[in-house]
Amino acid sequence: MKHKEPLLAVLLSVILPGLGQIYASKMGRGVVLMSISTIIPTALIAYILHPDTRFHVFQFLLIPIAIGFAFMVPIDAYRSAKSWNMGHNLERKITTAKKTIMILSILFVLFIFNPMEIVALAVTYHIRANIAQPYKMASDSMCPALMKGDRFFVNKAIYRRLEPQRGDIVVFDYPVDPKRTFIERLVGLPGETVELRDGRVVVNGVVKTEGSLSQFYYYNQAPYADEGQFTTVPADSYFVLGDNSGNSMDSRSWGFVPKKNLTGKAYKIYWPLDRSGPLE
Repeated sequence: MKHKEPLLAVLLSVILPGLGQIYASKMGRGVVLMSISTIIPTALIAYILHPDTRFHVFQFLLIPIAIGFAFMVPIDAYRSAKSWNMGHNLERKITTAKKTIMILSILFVLFIFNPMEIVALAVTYHIRANIAQPYKMASDSMCPALMKGDRFFVNKAIYRRLEPQRGDIVVFDYPVDPKRTFIERLVGLPGETVELRDGRVVVNGVVKTEGSLSQFYYYNQAPYADEGQFTTVPADSYFVLGDNSGNSMDSRSWGFVPKKNLTGKAYKIYWPLDRSGPLE
């Protein structure tokens, strides 16, 4: 029948969720919380590594559950210790010095093992890897839609639910060197025959004008878009061109973009402010 120090219960629960409850003689609750504390990080890692699993509802709830759990467990440990003391009429016996040391220890552990920071990093990683990511334009190949130095957002989730469309400004891993990232405009879909005739994009014998395709002059270039040449786009691949055709290394010179190489669709400039707005 010893006094249970609430601050020590908090410290123990921060170090290992459930341990503070066990210290406060809430054995069953502590074991359950320990079990949950192993399941949540495992599920969070699975969510990050495999975002396309079938448990979509659970995934969307996982992050707020993790945040709520991180706050709830230490509070419950504190209350459990106080409840034990009150139920057994035990007075609190702790010096100011020990109390100060305990509070500093809690703050130190939170600083080293901050669950909120872990969750924030996980959320940031997931967003950048699977939802949206900022990019910086490194060349003039897409002028005037994107100027060198423009910063823009890429929707990385769109092509999981929708098929790429002609006219999309797509970001992809360069097929010749996947470590490099390219951005061009999609002009040819799988199975289509593409030709550049008098500066225009001709697909299956029809001049295309979707989006901005009619605004730019596209120069013929070997080996895939020489004058009078018809090129058929393979299955699950795309033919892409830069809007600034005279200063772009695109499908005309190196071929096609496999669907698996697509990173996402560029959709909005956010910097500089005077150029901010949706991309077309």
